[in-house]
Amino acid sequence: MARHVQDALVQNTGAADRGVKHARFVVLIGTKVPAILIETGFVSNPVEGRKLTTSAYQHKIATAIAQGVDKFLGKTGETPFVKTQVPKFSAKSTVRK
Repeated sequence: MARHVQDALVQNTGAADRGVKHARFVVLIGTKVPAILIETGFVSNPVEGRKLTTSAYQHKIATAIAQGVDKFLGKTGETPFVKTQVPKFSAKSTVRK
């Protein structure tokens, strides 16, 4: 999945391809679904920092991530969601006064 997302990010944003790295990040250990961390740029870099603040660039990033995940799911034929008739999650709305 990481390779698909990385390829889409490079293609859609023109960012440098810094490759896919592997590490045992605590937030990824023990997940039951495919999981990746995405570094979209460096706010300390003047050029990247400016790009990251624009909604147009943020949209490019979001679109690329969605395309990469979509390609991954199409390739595997699997879905990360629960495979039951009734979802095991629910949404609750809260109204504050």
